[in-house]
Amino acid sequence: MDENQAFSKVDVHYHGTFVPNPLVYFAPGVLRLSEDANEFIFSDFIKYVEKLIDFQCKHVYFYIPKARLSEGLQTLQNECDYSEFLEVANAHKHVDVYINHDNEPIFEWIQKEERDSEELMYSEEPTIIFKRTYNDKFLNKLCPVVVAEEDEDVNELPDVYPRHDATQEWRKMKPELGSLFQVVGKWS
Repeated sequence: MDENQAFSKVDVHYHGTFVPNPLVYFAPGVLRLSEDANEFIFSDFIKYVEKLIDFQCKHVYFYIPKARLSEGLQTLQNECDYSEFLEVANAHKHVDVYINHDNEPIFEWIQKEERDSEELMYSEEPTIIFKRTYNDKFLNKLCPVVVAEEDEDVNELPDVYPRHDATQEWRKMKPELGSLFQVVGKWS
């Protein structure tokens, strides 16, 4: 497909599942339409998508590019929705279409997500910020200030495991904790 195409790109996300909090479309198959969406009417567009994904499309949504999926998801159920879909596609040169195969209550999830985020953002409880005190006698007795000493021998760490001699015969080897045994040439 050309990068200099005149029509906008339409990606169809199908065989996935909508998951709430935050709303995402999990494990989809993605298919890019090779035809111009402006050439279709709504019913022909749905039939074309059904033919491509080999599944009936009852619940179809398109995504207006925004920060989150829950903010930009719109239904695609009739000609009016389809004309809005085409406006978004032509304005952004790319639009995503989502197929809801499981008939999930997506807009109920979106409303619940918005209520939950509002509760978090606008809680009525005042936030108390405690002042931090320095050089307090009581706090210094509880948590004394410790100055870390720099070790010069940081780079000289001892070997964790003993050296392994691959030339020694395995039958004569005595097991040591943490050592690995290797048969030379047998499993290479």
